[in-house]
Amino acid sequence: MPLHSLSARLLRSSLLAATSILVVSCATVPEGPAEDVRLEAEAAEWMETSLYFGLRRVGGNAPFAGITEARWTQFLDEEVSPRFPAGFSVLDAYGQWVHMHNNKKTPNRLDSKVIVLLHPATPEDDAKIEAIRAAFKEQFKQESVLRSTHPAAVSF
Repeated sequence: MPLHSLSARLLRSSLLAATSILVVSCATVPEGPAEDVRLEAEAAEWMETSLYFGLRRVGGNAPFAGITEARWTQFLDEEVSPRFPAGFSVLDAYGQWVHMHNNKKTPNRLDSKVIVLLHPATPEDDAKIEAIRAAFKEQFKQESVLRSTHPAAVSF
């Protein structure tokens, strides 16, 4: 089986398992003390943001070997951890897309990293996320960092 098919299947399985756990935990009514209910109510104001980082540049004339694990870890240590010290998740992924601004039919394919952040819906956190995206694009000469944000029901 090709590596990209295996990676896609593993990612799909992981996402399905995580979604199942999230759905079950969100559907559960807290039976504990009032503190649990307060946490559930506060959770309605949280967001889940996923950031998708390509690990090499697509197109262009300049050679680009890609982002090593050491450089990725350094990026996390310098740009992400200081902004979200309470934590985040990093997933290995494989990305594929066709660039919309040219007539090329062959998809671009590359290894990627996805950072998943659960955070309060505040302008401050939004600014931190945008700073992470800008830093990555600047440091690694990337065209974009895909961002997906939606409300999240969470409890701790």
